[in-house]
Amino acid sequence: MKYIFDPDRLHAISKKGTDGKDLESSFNAILDELENCYPGKINREIRWLENIAGQALGKLAFLYATLSEYVIFFGTPFHVSSSHSGRYGADVWDFVFKGKMDCMPEGSIKWDTYGPGEGAHLERGMIKYYRTIDDTWMLEYGRGSIIGMLRFGVFGHMSITKDWTLTLKQIKAYGRLVLKNFFHK
Repeated sequence: MKYIFDPDRLHAISKKGTDGKDLESSFNAILDELENCYPGKINREIRWLENIAGQALGKLAFLYATLSEYVIFFGTPFHVSSSHSGRYGADVWDFVFKGKMDCMPEGSIKWDTYGPGEGAHLERGMIKYYRTIDDTWMLEYGRGSIIGMLRFGVFGHMSITKDWTLTLKQIKAYGRLVLKNFFHK
């Protein structure tokens, strides 16, 4: 399958947000570079959505989405958020541009730490535990079977909070971009 986005390029782009600017400036610097590298592909209309995935509380904004790829801003303004990653038929890269994320891969007993400018890769079929400190933000990229990820990343609201409104908002935001990108190839 041919993918549009390159993880190494996205990692380099995410570093545009690490220069110590305020958070909004970091988002805009990354968005500008994404648009420059992937013209016509990036959704600049940021709609922040509450997210509960594996009991970690966070915020996300879809920048691009299809059935086989997504690019989002993901982060948490909360003090500490920790969770199981989920096990997917997709690869996921998290490129930290503010804060800190610790990851413990399956089979390990030690934390790997990722700070601004660094990236973590969750290979398809694997899991990890992760935790973030307050005000951690990243550019996240997923490729593979994205539909299979929805039961963990989107439907967590239904199983944990029973909040159908949040679940429907995420499905609508994801679906809107999937349809847009399907018809604008």
